[in-house]
Amino acid sequence: AVCHQNSDSLVPLTKECRKRHSSACYECLREKYVIQAQTNGASSYPLRCFDPACVGRAIRDTQLIRHGLVQSQTELDRHYRFSVLAKRRPSSSKTVHCPHCDHP
Repeated sequence: AVCHQNSDSLVPLTKECRKRHSSACYECLREKYVIQAQTNGASSYPLRCFDPACVGRAIRDTQLIRHGLVQSQTELDRHYRFSVLAKRRPSSSKTVHCPHCDHP
């Protein structure tokens, strides 16, 4: 769930989001798109807008960075890693993790 009540830190994720629905609280967006998404792993990716009015519009890394939702390079690296893993097809068993950089 995403709240729309904390008027000091409301964030529209994209220009299209701004047109279609109200902005959401920074803390809720960070919880949903960074903390929960990275806790749940690749099954949360690709990230999509929370509001049904956006019809599943993709949320990109640039939006996470622009609004300060990603607060460290480690979080950004995890985001990229899960984005790549989410594109993997279930039948593909050729994806391996590099033991040196922990990246597929």
